[in-house]
Amino acid sequence: MTNKSLTKFLPVFIIFVFFSQQFIYSQDTTSSLAYKKKPQFFRYSMFYRADLSYQLWHQFKLVQKANEGDPIAEHELGLRYLMGEGFVADTTLAAKWIGKAAGKNLTSAEYNYAILLNNGWGVEWNPFKAYDFFQRAALDGMPQAEYILGVTHLNNLVVKKDLLIAYEWLKKSAESGFLPAKEYLIKLEKKISPAILKKERKRASKKSLKSKTFNNYLTGSTTTGLELIDFDLIQDSATKITDKIILGTFLTGTNANLADTLGITEKNDSSLNILKSGLPFLNRSAEAGNPEALTLLGRMYEKGKYFEKNNIKAAAYYLRAARLNYPIAANLLYQLTKDPKLIHKIRDAAKKQEAIPMYIWYGLYVLGMERDIAPKDAFKLLYDAANKKYVPAMVELGLSYYTGNLVKKDKDRAKKMWESATKLGSQEALTRIAATNILEQKYKNIKLDIDILLKSEKMGSILSEVTLGSLYEKGLGVIKDKAKAVMYYRSAAQRGNSFAFNQLRKMYDEIRPAKFRF
Repeated sequence: MTNKSLTKFLPVFIIFVFFSQQFIYSQDTTSSLAYKKKPQFFRYSMFYRADLSYQLWHQFKLVQKANEGDPIAEHELGLRYLMGEGFVADTTLAAKWIGKAAGKNLTSAEYNYAILLNNGWGVEWNPFKAYDFFQRAALDGMPQAEYILGVTHLNNLVVKKDLLIAYEWLKKSAESGFLPAKEYLIKLEKKISPAILKKERKRASKKSLKSKTFNNYLTGSTTTGLELIDFDLIQDSATKITDKIILGTFLTGTNANLADTLGITEKNDSSLNILKSGLPFLNRSAEAGNPEALTLLGRMYEKGKYFEKNNIKAAAYYLRAARLNYPIAANLLYQLTKDPKLIHKIRDAAKKQEAIPMYIWYGLYVLGMERDIAPKDAFKLLYDAANKKYVPAMVELGLSYYTGNLVKKDKDRAKKMWESATKLGSQEALTRIAATNILEQKYKNIKLDIDILLKSEKMGSILSEVTLGSLYEKGLGVIKDKAKAVMYYRSAAQRGNSFAFNQLRKMYDEIRPAKFRF
């Protein structure tokens, strides 16, 4: 990447990511690193496997039949290469054989090949070609594929968002008993006018019977690379964020391991019951810049669960998550600070030079929730809170200096502030230093900086996810890899990060076919 193009790219990245104010191990012949780094992606629960005797075939017979052009044998051989069953795992060979079977109209192969295409596993990343294969499987009556087509018509990436087409496919999937489709159909029906909904229900009821039957063992938490990105829900300040919604954000993607540590499952009720032994891990994840962890801690302080009830601390945690461009936290902060008594309490404490209230008052100003203060006074609140060694304020002050928000831009002072916060144990500050080192190409040890980002990403740092996406998209410090960039951007977008979604859409637009439906 040229210095000229880097200079053009950096300000946009910094504004939206660093300072947003908006609500299997295998012998792999593919260039994609997703499989190598994320072996947990390849699970039986991800790919559709028909219940056929071919699964019991010996390797020799299976290879023989596949070479003869038997599509079921080709598909089974591809799955065995994918899972490393009897063969050295190889995503490229897996995609080759599954693709052959998909080309012969084998429904399960069409579905599985679409997953590989959509993630760039063993083949070049191509979500549009993936859409074609998902559609073929859906037209065969496969409920999992019908669900994915419904989601695709809501995400506004491959095809233009269309609630009615999405409704039609989700309803077909739901009527086949696919639980994820049933669950989202209820939410979708609330977004469609009653008159149109009545018409659509009547039209959908006339659908023909399916000629094929499929197992419905795949679940909504199954990772296909096509999970729903519902900004309408998470960015609506009128939406009531329940404890169940907060806990549900841990069940897929980046936070799945943390969910296990906390004992969070799909059966969790709305009582915020988690394993108390997991609280230290929750705290570490929060300090790394994990917005879901910060939000859950805020909720615990707001409800007095595991900690003494403290709405000021709750507001501080919500604010920290909101500053990471996490809409759910911004919503909760907005709802919490509508209480005039709490606002009065925050202001009084801030005037007494208490660090956390000063930080909150400043934060409410930059988020546009509080305008009864001058910009210079808002900055002074942040500056004073940072001088009291309140780490979140120190990290935020570094951002102000870096971006020139409310103060003259000074990148050297920004880095020094982050270094001071790092010495006090801030993983988030360390992550920001590593990210800016690479993005500005001023690193001393790029391997060390990337290792820092990878460590933080494993702890749920959304900044690390978006930064890694940018590095792989631009080829900064790593080999350019679109599939891996998409993986990181998609994960961050599914968590509500609008910058990641916009970058993702840009990557889709770059390869969008010149076809009307796309």
